[in-house]
Amino acid sequence: MTTTLDDIKSTFLAPFEELAEKVSESNETDKFSVTKKSALEAIKNNAFPTTRNEEWKFTDIKSILSNKFELQSENSSLNSDLDLNELNYYLNSNKDLDSHVLVFINGHFSDKHSNIKETKDKISIKSLSNTETSSSAFEKFLDRFPSTFDKDSVSIFSDINAAFATDGYLIEIANNQELELPVFVYFVNDASQKNILSQVRNYISVGENSRCTVVENYITKGENPNLTNVLTSVNVEKYGNVKHYKIQADAKSQFQIGSTHAKQADNSSFTNTTISLAGKLIRNDLRIISGEHCESFMNGLYLLNEKTHVDNHTVIDHTRPNSYSNETYKGVLDGKSRAVFNGKIFVRQAAQKTNAFQSNKNVLLSDDAILNTKPQLEIWADDVKCSHGATTGKLDEEALFYLQARGIPKQKAKSLLLQAFAEEVLNSIEIDVLREFLVGEIENRLSV
Repeated sequence: MTTTLDDIKSTFLAPFEELAEKVSESNETDKFSVTKKSALEAIKNNAFPTTRNEEWKFTDIKSILSNKFELQSENSSLNSDLDLNELNYYLNSNKDLDSHVLVFINGHFSDKHSNIKETKDKISIKSLSNTETSSSAFEKFLDRFPSTFDKDSVSIFSDINAAFATDGYLIEIANNQELELPVFVYFVNDASQKNILSQVRNYISVGENSRCTVVENYITKGENPNLTNVLTSVNVEKYGNVKHYKIQADAKSQFQIGSTHAKQADNSSFTNTTISLAGKLIRNDLRIISGEHCESFMNGLYLLNEKTHVDNHTVIDHTRPNSYSNETYKGVLDGKSRAVFNGKIFVRQAAQKTNAFQSNKNVLLSDDAILNTKPQLEIWADDVKCSHGATTGKLDEEALFYLQARGIPKQKAKSLLLQAFAEEVLNSIEIDVLREFLVGEIENRLSV
């Protein structure tokens, strides 16, 4: 019997049947609930992307859809025998840093393991499950993001997230406020017994002349296949500043589909840095809409080995004049790993005097590693400075010989050269403790 695409879709969506029924029968009229219903309709009408879709040409998600995943209830997740002490290596990566800590287990907020410190009245940090769906906070997000983005690249996974997300975090900062401590968020999947599917939806809203720093970490215990479908929406008002980090140093069995959507008002600044060190298949979508006199920074580093697959798709849409964006993605590929980079810069007709730069550089350590890179520029304005480029090559043999000639063992010499290659991206991380932790992780990886 032949398995059809509809059969695959039905199997994958089976764990959501009960949630779908609740969403469909809900009489709530607040914007959050209406958006869930709209997403449910989109799921019914859309299909999963295949390699025939241009935006998914090099990323085949059959390896995800071939698994049967389970949604865990809040009670079973938070009352499981998961011992977070076994994960302290990651949870303590910020042990020398005073910070807010949020922990989600299988997609559910764990108050027991979290530590949200006291903040000013005009600053709120909470889980989505502890937020009223009628909250005005959602008004800032729900109508602002998808319209400008390519419909081909915003996939059904975003609709599934919008309809069925079980939890997530909400950070809301009023005007003229600074969240002095960074927020560390840990998404933990317990895949020791079952194939886990977790869905989280996050919101960051920063008012005029306000700022915050958020670090998302993804951790898995166990070797069973597990999938995290995550969407983070960021709204930055005038003169606001948000720094957002994603650390993907997870298990070999981890699948992740992640999207970050950011909307920048005039004179604001947004920085996203994504570090990918492990995972079976990871898809990162980053999309930014930029206003006037905005600064946007996109940084990425992927160190891949074995059969790891990481796909980074980015879009920066300059809609107003006098803005600046700088994108730097670097990769080191070994084994039979595969990396995909597709970066798009749009400069609209009204966005005169825009400066936009994009760079993707890669080092291949193995003949079996595969890289697909496609930097793109679409410019409708004539008074701009824009550039993009991509390079791929092997390790510099002359530099390697130079180091060996001075008594440095070959493996150590390779490690030093690759650390120097990665340094530009790592230096974009302004939290010293986090940067040092990642440097240690990378040193361990490159020394093998």
